[in-house]
Amino acid sequence: MRSSTLLIAGLLFALSAAASDLALMPVRIVLKPNEDRAALTLTNQGNDPVVMQVEPVSWTQVDGQDRYEPTRDLLVNPPVFTVGAHQAQVIRIGLRKKIDRQHEVAYRLIMREVPSPQQEASPLSTANGVRVLLQLRVPVYFNPETITTSANWKVSRTADGQLAIEVENTGNVHMVVSNLVVRDADPTPLVEEKMSVAVFPGQSFTWKRKLLRQAKGNKLTLAVVTDGNQRTVEVNLSP
Repeated sequence: MRSSTLLIAGLLFALSAAASDLALMPVRIVLKPNEDRAALTLTNQGNDPVVMQVEPVSWTQVDGQDRYEPTRDLLVNPPVFTVGAHQAQVIRIGLRKKIDRQHEVAYRLIMREVPSPQQEASPLSTANGVRVLLQLRVPVYFNPETITTSANWKVSRTADGQLAIEVENTGNVHMVVSNLVVRDADPTPLVEEKMSVAVFPGQSFTWKRKLLRQAKGNKLTLAVVTDGNQRTVEVNLSP
């Protein structure tokens, strides 16, 4: 299943309950052309120390699917660390080499909780059941010198009567689609969906959804929220 991301820099990202109680800030890193390093802070809000390991990976998309590969492009310091109870750890990242700034370059930091010897021998239990080990995926984007944002949308019918809604990212930076509403002349939506889908430059993504009611005509309006901005797109329903 394709992974997607809608993360806002500067927000507090916390996970608790059946996993370690950790907070990360920021939850997304976007670096301008003259920037090649950044820092994150991971705070342990729980009562037990937590060991974490950080692995940088390159992040690309092929045929709309996320692809991750090990990379040495990013330097992470420290790559393995222990965060004491109610303590914080600063993680610094830096770019090891020059990259092509004509288009966006993306990475992810895979942050995994390392099991202690006690956990490996016997998984810890909580009031909600067996505690799971935490894994976070933090996006890291290096912006191009000049940013261009544009997209093409089209809607068609599938053989089983659903709507296929396709977006092609024709810009040079990723776009994140977070909300999509399809209407015709009737104000009642044909399709209404909240999601978190990242579409990279040159890539396409298609949603196939059942209609909430029968469509009236072939003139459709898409109300789309991408990267926090709302826009309206007029399209014709293809057969």
